[in-house]
Amino acid sequence: MAVALPTAFPPHGLPQPDAPAGDMGRRLLQVRGLRRLPLHELVPRLAELRADEASPVRKVVVEMIGEIGSKHTVYIPDMMPCLLDLLNDETPAVARQAVKTGTDLFAKVLQELVIQGLFSSGGIDESLKSSWEWMLKLKSAVSLMAFQPTSNEGVRLLAVKFVEKTVLMHTPDPNITSDPPNQATEDMGFNIAWLRGGHPLLNVGDLAMEASQSLGLLLEQLKSPKIRLLSTSMIIVFVTRLA
Repeated sequence: MAVALPTAFPPHGLPQPDAPAGDMGRRLLQVRGLRRLPLHELVPRLAELRADEASPVRKVVVEMIGEIGSKHTVYIPDMMPCLLDLLNDETPAVARQAVKTGTDLFAKVLQELVIQGLFSSGGIDESLKSSWEWMLKLKSAVSLMAFQPTSNEGVRLLAVKFVEKTVLMHTPDPNITSDPPNQATEDMGFNIAWLRGGHPLLNVGDLAMEASQSLGLLLEQLKSPKIRLLSTSMIIVFVTRLA
């Protein structure tokens, strides 16, 4: 059931784009108030707000994409064009949040894809398949950010962490049994080794190869001449990720 918007909202529930800087707190409150909308109305509003001139508004949009996607993966395909666009936002704080959100969504979708493929008798939902296709596009975009020199080291640092996350998720976890549980539970954890018995969409061999290639690219950054282009802080990041 739709919930009425607060009276402070301008038409269509969106903050006025030309609001004075002093009203930023109020604008952010209004944007966060959009959470009261039904999801089928909220998701299109976020797409409209991704081009808002105020970077704090765009950052909140990214945060809300993460909140929705983590609980309702069916909406991920509708929100991913917005998230991919904001990866390249000119404001570092927005781009950093986009990488963080992308990292969380990638992990969420991969885990759900594995679990649904193993335990669902009806096969994998089309929306989840579409979400995974978007995650692969996200992976390509963020990996490119991790391995290319940039003036924004904060964004690159998070991109490197994203690559590390994908490597770990594509690698068998020795702390979790390699045999899948008999049924899905909330605290079952996740181990890519469960796919050795087969999966309708994922191939454990292909994922292992991707992990190996990504690890090789991480190691390559610490070799000459590429290491000469890294700041001390970035060298520390790469060494820490590979430790």
